[in-house]
Amino acid sequence: MARRYNPKTPLHSHFYGILLFLLPLPLLLAAIIALAQGNVMLMTVNMLGFGLIILAAFLTRKGILLDQQARHRKLQRRRGKLRYRLLSAMILALTTAAVSWLSARNGLFASTAYGLVTLLAYYLYYGLDETQNIPDYSVIGVTAEEVIDAIEDAEKKLEDIQAARDNIPDPQLRRRLKNIIHQTHKILDIIENDPKDLRRARKFLKVYLEGMRRVTTGYAAIHQDNPMPELKQNFTNVLSSIEKIVTEQQTKLLENDALELDVQIEVLELQLKKEGVL
Repeated sequence: MARRYNPKTPLHSHFYGILLFLLPLPLLLAAIIALAQGNVMLMTVNMLGFGLIILAAFLTRKGILLDQQARHRKLQRRRGKLRYRLLSAMILALTTAAVSWLSARNGLFASTAYGLVTLLAYYLYYGLDETQNIPDYSVIGVTAEEVIDAIEDAEKKLEDIQAARDNIPDPQLRRRLKNIIHQTHKILDIIENDPKDLRRARKFLKVYLEGMRRVTTGYAAIHQDNPMPELKQNFTNVLSSIEKIVTEQQTKLLENDALELDVQIEVLELQLKKEGVL
C-alpha cells in the first residue's frame, strides 16, 4: 500500500519522512520497560537506537526538502559533501542491526539480514540523493548560491509587504500594492532566468525592497492606530514612484542598462525619507 517517494510531488502533500519518526516508538517503550526492570544496559541500547532513528528521520526530511526546493527553481545550489539520504539509510540500517542483536537478542546473521532489508526498503521507498551537475556562474561574477540567496531574501521581503497589504483597508492602495508585488516577482524571474542580471539589480533589491517593506509595514501599523489623510497622501506619492521604478527596472534589466536606474533609486530613497514614511 505504500507509495514510493516521488521528488516531483510537493513535500507538504504527503508528509514524506514522517513515518520514520513513528518507527522508533517501540524502542522508547522498551527503554521505559527496561528502566523499570533495572536493566540499565538494555535501556541504553534502546534509547540510543531511538535517538539514531530519529536522527535518520530528520536527515531524510532534510534531503527531501532540498530536492523539493531545487525543483521549484531554475537554479540549484551546489550540493555539499553531505548526502543526507545516503547517511540516513546507513544510520537506519546499522541501528536496526545493532538493536536486533543487542536488544532483541537475535543472532548476528539474522541481525545483519534485518539491517540489509532495512537498507533495501529505505532505498526502494525514498531512494538516495540525486547527483547533478550544477552550472558554475562564477565566470560572470556571481554564483548560483548568491543568486538564490538574493531571490529568497527578496521573496521574504515581499511576503512582509503582502502581510502589511492585508492590513490596509483602502481597496485602491491594496490594488496598487498587489500590482507592485506581482511586477517585482517578474523582476525576480528575470534574474533567475539570467543570473548575471543580479549584478545590475543588487541596489534595486537592497534599496527598493527594503525601503518598500519598511514603508508598507510602517504605514499599515500607523494607519490602523491613527489614520491620517496627510500620511495616506504621502504613501500614495511613494507608491507612484515605486510603480515607475519597478516598470523601469524590468526594462533596464532586459536592456542590460543599470546606470540610469541606480540614480533613480537613490532619488526614491530620498523621497521615502522626505515623505516621512520611511
